[in-house]
Amino acid sequence: MPFSVNSFFRLSISIAFIISSTDSSAQTSSIQQTINKIESYKNFSYRSVNIEKELLVDDTVIKTEHALFEKMPPDKNFGYLFNVEATAGKDVFTEWYDGQKLVYMRPTDSTYEVRQIREFMIERKRCMAT
Repeated sequence: MPFSVNSFFRLSISIAFIISSTDSSAQTSSIQQTINKIESYKNFSYRSVNIEKELLVDDTVIKTEHALFEKMPPDKNFGYLFNVEATAGKDVFTEWYDGQKLVYMRPTDSTYEVRQIREFMIERKRCMAT
């Protein structure tokens, strides 16, 4: 799960930072327009290439990712079915979500992990200093 979900959230956070430079009413309008545009798509995909320089060693890691999202309106978790293929050096990772389970597969060592997805429940708890 580290590639697709993290990348999707990274993209969301990047958009939020870009929008944060405008005033709040313009932010709300821009965010809503972006949400409406994405929700109008039946499917979309993206491809990314990240080149990272390691801090402690003189090494560079190239990570590539290709993701495909297909709209699934009844899905309460993500709203999309998705398939993500990624490489990091010689490692290859595949992750897909079929509406019921999230499968993370690593073909280079023939391992996989299946996670059952339950409807996300997010609670906000107010903490008060005493």
